[in-house]
Amino acid sequence: AKRTSRSSAGAPQPAVPPLSAFTKLVREFGKAKCPEGVYLCLDAMEAADIQPDAENTQALVNALVHEVRFVKGGVSMETLPELPIPEVAFFGRSNVGKSSLVNMVLGRRAIAYTSKTPGKTQQYNYFLLNEARPSASFHLLDMPGLGFARAPAAQRRSWLEFMREYVRVRPQLKL
Repeated sequence: AKRTSRSSAGAPQPAVPPLSAFTKLVREFGKAKCPEGVYLCLDAMEAADIQPDAENTQALVNALVHEVRFVKGGVSMETLPELPIPEVAFFGRSNVGKSSLVNMVLGRRAIAYTSKTPGKTQQYNYFLLNEARPSASFHLLDMPGLGFARAPAAQRRSWLEFMREYVRVRPQLKL
């Protein structure tokens, strides 16, 4: 039987499946290597204002991240990869855990170097995800932090200018 609820106007509204149903679907789409299905689940969760929990987030990582490799570290626009694939960049202050977040999102323990010393990430570190699956392939970037980095002032200014240019002109940057 189809469950429905009534809106304030009395029109029937379809019931929203629980988060556990979306988590199960994400796992199944992941096993089937169907990123489009995973993205449909994400769209439906967003439309229903359903927030993922830790289990759902892990299912998403498992379904969408199949292979990861470090590509290169860029220090200027000229040294960045030229592949026309989407890029997702992690920006933020120094020493807030961007590299740890990259490791967590990728489901890997130490693909991005982490340190207790602010300013250890000093280049745009590019990771290529799902290289063998072009429809699901993208770059993830671990960016240098801003603020507390233990680096000369001139170098910090250079990073800031590079970041401004990157955000302004990089067509691959999507998120």
